[in-house]
Amino acid sequence: KEAVEIYEQSLPDLILMDIKMPEMSGLELLEKIRTEKISDAYFIFLSGYNEFAYAQKAMRYSCMDYLLKPVKKEALLEQIREKLDLTMLEKEKERRVQEAYLRQCIYDLLLGRQGRGDEQFSYVEAKLGQRGNRTRYIQISLDDITAVEELSAAERFEIRQTITACAEEYLLEDKNHLISNFNDLEEDYEVGFIYREQMALDRNRQEKQFLAEFADYLNGHLPFSVVLLVGKEVESLEKVSRSYSSACTLRSFKGFRTEKNVYYYEEEIHA
Repeated sequence: KEAVEIYEQSLPDLILMDIKMPEMSGLELLEKIRTEKISDAYFIFLSGYNEFAYAQKAMRYSCMDYLLKPVKKEALLEQIREKLDLTMLEKEKERRVQEAYLRQCIYDLLLGRQGRGDEQFSYVEAKLGQRGNRTRYIQISLDDITAVEELSAAERFEIRQTITACAEEYLLEDKNHLISNFNDLEEDYEVGFIYREQMALDRNRQEKQFLAEFADYLNGHLPFSVVLLVGKEVESLEKVSRSYSSACTLRSFKGFRTEKNVYYYEEEIHA
């Protein structure tokens, strides 16, 4: 019974368990954990019960392994390493699938294509967090875009990766707001960023102060200069495509304006 609380708190990857235990058997505990979806950890039973019925029931609840005592130490350690490796590989695979799905959902939102409707929007909202309604799309762009024309595709990719890594260091838990691998959305050296108002409030900043400090951080840590092209504010994430379009428009106006680190659509287009 104590184990149930431990599993809920520690979220283990692998569990070694006996079968005969006081109050609740190992099989009863496994059944509870699986049916109540407390943990999806990999199970290995160690037991002296050499009966197929036990193993059969354990396998029904995705135990996966059932070892009879006595077990040699090195053999057990080898199996644990093998199962942990498989578990971590599966988790990494799942993480990448979810990351790819999130990128696709964001991609569709930016282009105004919400084919999956509320489900798609709800997924993005859940992953980015309820960070306030006011939303902007921002492009992190090289200040001197004329130099980009001389660069190879590999060099442009390296620039984008460098910008992304630096931005992630600053944003920390908000790094999933970055969009850095949609070549057909932005120029292939740019990085996109979905801003939500709570991101600034969490840092005790107002929007302009937060974005100015973000731009200063990037320019202080990157080997080249960048600017933030801030799309117009929209009242919800569902309408972020309007902000994305305005940020793209702002790029073409930027070259005719006074040089600065942060350009706002509302200020530049209507100035």
